[in-house]
Amino acid sequence: MAIVLFVLSAIVAYTGISYFGQLSGEVKGGALAAFFSTVRPLPLLVVTGANMFFGLALYYGFSITRYAIPATISIGVITSFVYSVLFLGASVTVTKLVGVALVILGIVALST
Repeated sequence: MAIVLFVLSAIVAYTGISYFGQLSGEVKGGALAAFFSTVRPLPLLVVTGANMFFGLALYYGFSITRYAIPATISIGVITSFVYSVLFLGASVTVTKLVGVALVILGIVALST
């Protein structure tokens, strides 16, 4: 059960982090506007919730493996890739799929 909660918490965390990036990075008005857009109510709420789920993922992750942080980041890479394909129109190529497969193999290697 801890593995399921670990993966689900990590996915929710990185979905929130990706959405936060979309909210704060698409601001018009230059780099300074993007910098200060992070303290608007919605982006601040999203990033706070995402960080709470990141902490929860690490809690469950450390009950499974001492490599919880790299495993969580790896799940985040996959989640961010899927998010960018679904919501930002990123293209899927063979090279990108090979990269995702290598990340998944890395997670499996860390868990053994």
